[in-house]
Amino acid sequence: MPKPKPQRTKDNGELLPPSTVYDRIDYWLQTMLTTFPSKGELTSEEIEHWHRDLEPFLMQAIDYAFDTHRRNGRFFPVYGDILDICVTFEPEAKEQYKPGCSAECLERHGKGYNGNDMQKLWKMYSARRKELERSLSKREIFELLDKLDAWRGKAPEWRHA
Repeated sequence: MPKPKPQRTKDNGELLPPSTVYDRIDYWLQTMLTTFPSKGELTSEEIEHWHRDLEPFLMQAIDYAFDTHRRNGRFFPVYGDILDICVTFEPEAKEQYKPGCSAECLERHGKGYNGNDMQKLWKMYSARRKELERSLSKREIFELLDKLDAWRGKAPEWRHA
């Protein structure tokens, strides 16, 4: 029989043993039974349903859903109660990745050299170094930067100072 593969959490790339999520679900089900004793006991089939239904969700979503129901619920939860809360769960903003540049990065846009500028500078530097057969002095490097600025049409803000 093949061994189960470790699950990778979606939020931070941490490898978790396959049983960890199930153990956490089992912990919350036991907590729910303690909080709502009128339920009695869970059958192994019910526990399997909980495992299968909650497996796709992040562990933080599962914790959030059960904890929310523990505080607000009046009866032992049915699958739909917990699944609805898991679906609406959103990680904190600091944990959520947003594509694109941060505000700090956006402030710097257009204020320096870009990738094409650096490639042009490297080609000019390499050609000049090959021509002189030695390393370039600071003065010669600044001359190359002046040529680059003329080529791009303007100097970046930091070079104006």
